[in-house]
Amino acid sequence: ALPICGVELDPIKRHNEATVFALTSYVEGFPNVLIEAMANGIVCVASDIESGVVREIIQDGENGYLFRNRDVEDLRNKLEKAVACSAENKRIEVNAVKVIDVMNVDHIVDKWIDYIQK
Repeated sequence: ALPICGVELDPIKRHNEATVFALTSYVEGFPNVLIEAMANGIVCVASDIESGVVREIIQDGENGYLFRNRDVEDLRNKLEKAVACSAENKRIEVNAVKVIDVMNVDHIVDKWIDYIQK
């Protein structure tokens, strides 16, 4: 059984120790914590929530794993893949870090300026 950590006074240290991150929300706004985990090269497993926001961040099997929202069996299967030492997960770690390229302030501001000008 995995321990529930509770309050973490040094979340950066805990992030640096992690090999897998799971976002199991049924509903989610913009998941900053998912972006932070990916930027640290952590293999992420996240629920494919109805709003589609997580699907815009994770491409299943490319830079993380998506599981069907509220599907415990699919979550279990994706977690098993995520904890495996595999070439696929090494590739996912490398691809996950690339989230920085599209989720940085300059890129987001440029997108807003383009949107407003249209």
